[in-house]
Amino acid sequence: MKTNSGAAILNRLFDPQRDQLPADAARFLARLDFPKSDHRRMEELSCKAAEGALSPDEREELEEYLRVADLLAVIQSTARRSLKRSHRDK
Repeated sequence: MKTNSGAAILNRLFDPQRDQLPADAARFLARLDFPKSDHRRMEELSCKAAEGALSPDEREELEEYLRVADLLAVIQSTARRSLKRSHRDK
């Protein structure tokens, strides 16, 4: 992971070793997901990408979805680690 990618920056921001997320916030963040319409659009774009049929605008759109998905993964990983840590500390 690049040092200053969006995911790396968020990982430093949400570092559970530095400060634990409140359990309610961690549970909320762990459950976040894209709406079904966005899942369908990502699937459509991914299929077109596999076929080599993406337009430049579609490629940019898919890359944005992937960036947001990566950032969401970092946030959710932090939330899960925070919840695990809070259970361990009890």
